[in-house]
Amino acid sequence: MAESQQENETLVNQTLVSETEEEREEFEQVDIQEAFEKQTSTSENDENNDDFERLELIEPLETIKIPKVAEQRKNLLEQEKEKAEIEEKLKVASERHKELGKQLEKKFEAQERENAEIEAKLKAATERRKELERLIAEKLRARDQELEETNESK
Repeated sequence: MAESQQENETLVNQTLVSETEEEREEFEQVDIQEAFEKQTSTSENDENNDDFERLELIEPLETIKIPKVAEQRKNLLEQEKEKAEIEEKLKVASERHKELGKQLEKKFEAQERENAEIEAKLKAATERRKELERLIAEKLRARDQELEETNESK
């Protein structure tokens, strides 16, 4: 009985092995058939696949380039904004400089007029002093002469 049981087990094992081998062969045939179908579809759609592969290669580059371009644009816009602000400040400073220059020129001209007036007054005062000195000298001479004449007559 042990022998028949062993024979039964051997038969079952052989059957299982043969079933697994058949299944494996079927799977292999299915795999081969699928691979063949893929190969034919791949060869038929080579151009599409090549384009797709190119897109796959290009797409990451675009995702890399786009943020860089966007960042560069952002930086450029910031620089242009800063440049515009600086130009505006420079324009305001230039206008202020011109205003201050005009004010300074007006003050300078006013100071020159004032100096000219002072010089004119000084010149007039000097001439008046000379005139007064001359008159005093004349009066002193006249008085001295009178005194001499009075002394002589005495």
